[in-house]
Amino acid sequence: MLGSPLPPPPDDLDLTTFEIAQADTLKKRLALHTEQPSCKNCHKRIDPLAIIMDRYDTIGGYNKKYSADSVMTNNKTIKNVADLKSHLSSNSTALARSLCRQLLKFILGGNLDIHDEGKLDAIIKDNKNSGYLCGNLYESIIKYYFF
Repeated sequence: MLGSPLPPPPDDLDLTTFEIAQADTLKKRLALHTEQPSCKNCHKRIDPLAIIMDRYDTIGGYNKKYSADSVMTNNKTIKNVADLKSHLSSNSTALARSLCRQLLKFILGGNLDIHDEGKLDAIIKDNKNSGYLCGNLYESIIKYYFF
């Protein structure tokens, strides 16, 4: 979410342990999966978000079978969605830049290059005072890329 890309999984990845796990929570299933050394490095970065969001089902309803345990991410304890929101808010510039980068990759149909960094800097600078509202970010992307 903050723009730090993950490497692709290895070609010989075995998901059998994860798929047949008889654990009652997502946290326990992920713990089994991350016993594989090739999986642990990525999962230590993405699992905390998944575990916190497991408190909700696919349409936003409350999931009664989630793990209420706190998780660690970037040396910070996250207990609930409010803590996650606070953590992401403290990294708002990186989050906004990552969102803009992903939007542009989608819009332009490929990876960005060095020429895009100046435009990204300008988009972020233009939106700092407004708190990086999505509508304003979209407007700046249009301004810098299409006009």
